[in-house]
Amino acid sequence: MSQMSSNESLNIFTSIINNDGMFRTYHQRNVIRRRQNRQRGRQRIYRNHVRFIASLNIINNEENT
Repeated sequence: MSQMSSNESLNIFTSIINNDGMFRTYHQRNVIRRRQNRQRGRQRIYRNHVRFIASLNIINNEENT
């Protein structure tokens, strides 16, 4: 077997395991969790933003009538 970097052999190892569908590596789980948290965070911010604008519109309408 030719000399490989530890990174290469690790990548081969993880791809074999992932193809088996046995488990994801710790790092990949973290990456995915981070991505999901980011999306949840964006949704939360967006929802609050919409609520804020809606409340501004209500105040505005009360002043106009």
